[in-house]
Amino acid sequence: MDPSVLVLVGNAPGGRDEELRHNPRFVRFLAAELLPWLRRRYGIRVPPSRCAVVGSSLGGLTAAYAALRYPHLFGNVLAQSGAFIERDAGGVDGSPTLMQEYARRRRGRTRFYLNAGTLESTVYPGTPTSLLAGVRHFRDVLTAKGYRVAYGEFSGGHDYACWGVGLGEGLLNLLPRRAPRRTAA
Repeated sequence: MDPSVLVLVGNAPGGRDEELRHNPRFVRFLAAELLPWLRRRYGIRVPPSRCAVVGSSLGGLTAAYAALRYPHLFGNVLAQSGAFIERDAGGVDGSPTLMQEYARRRRGRTRFYLNAGTLESTVYPGTPTSLLAGVRHFRDVLTAKGYRVAYGEFSGGHDYACWGVGLGEGLLNLLPRRAPRRTAA
């Protein structure tokens, strides 16, 4: 992987559900405030094909939502154990779910790396499916639409210890090292 800049965005205590659940204000902040600030402050200039938005659990859902809303900025999504279940992906208030939005829109150039643990099979009250089944379904929706999707399952559950390896694998998959430019002799 080429040298990279990683920006880690936390969330306010108690604000995780509000900020990371299909929230247009939060992804607008990423696209219209944070990214421009990084460009001004650090001179970061990368095309969407070299920019990844990454998250785990609800953060994975938000990463996919950010790329849906701002594909001209975020060309890669790394979602680990993404909360791609109906309750978390929208649809509650009559709006389309994230998967429905991806299915109905024209395919973009966004690339995806999705993974989930084989132990993430619990169906929680108020949700129609497990996280593992939700990630698999999102993978299938994206694949049917023609997106480039790398997918993996790991032996484990819903925690940072399990996501560590997948984070590295996902970044290497989405942002491989570019070949050096040849100069004329």
